[in-house]
Amino acid sequence: MDKVLVVDMLKYLHENKLNSIFDGNISWKKRNDKGFNITPSSVRKCDLTIDDIVYVDENMVQHNGVASREMMFHKMIIEDRYNDDIHIVHCHPPNTVAYVGLNQYKELETLKELFPELNIKIGPNVPFLSAGSSELAKSVAQNVRNCDIVVLENHGVVAVGTSLVKAVDIIETVEFYAHIANIAKH
Repeated sequence: MDKVLVVDMLKYLHENKLNSIFDGNISWKKRNDKGFNITPSSVRKCDLTIDDIVYVDENMVQHNGVASREMMFHKMIIEDRYNDDIHIVHCHPPNTVAYVGLNQYKELETLKELFPELNIKIGPNVPFLSAGSSELAKSVAQNVRNCDIVVLENHGVVAVGTSLVKAVDIIETVEFYAHIANIAKH
């Protein structure tokens, strides 16, 4: 994958209010590669360059920087889909997080009841767990298995695609419908 596209996509997510300036991350692995690439921790998305991308080898050694603290759920998802090209996007779309609720949780899957044309596989919500924790990593990897997207309660979303653009399209589609549902107060 073109690292320029990754840098541009993180900037795009921030500019389109799907992420704050420091939040979110992207990882990807090509089929048969033993390691994977991931965006770094603690870098302003508008300042990110291709030189900031971290490569994590098969021994979990990080090359060229410090990977996102949420690297473990990326690793676990990648391991689950080892034989595929895979692209993972984690960001914090406000309408989707608000739709699930901050006090009274509803499953993101209920969007499909309101909008039957929503042709995206939505996994069960990931309960609120500390960012970067092994519990969060296990729950995200389990809940996104065989799905396109999951929501992390009080946190954000994780989408998986065969391309970076497809993963972001999934996020934007869910965010669009969540916005309509929020306006209608569902």
